[in-house]
Amino acid sequence: MSDDKRPEADRSGASAGETLNVVRFAETHGITPDQARELIARHGSDRAKLDEAAAHLRSS
Repeated sequence: MSDDKRPEADRSGASAGETLNVVRFAETHGITPDQARELIARHGSDRAKLDEAAAHLRSS
């Protein structure tokens, strides 16, 4: 058992890896990171749905 008394990490915000994934997704689809975050919030993590929604957004 550890005697480490440090508080647990705050997991309420996005991690650096999650932010990088949003940026990569946005760049891949030619949309802004804010648009990518909105699509993720709306459609969840289903990549097929996100790809379709991003394509639709870009064509609009």
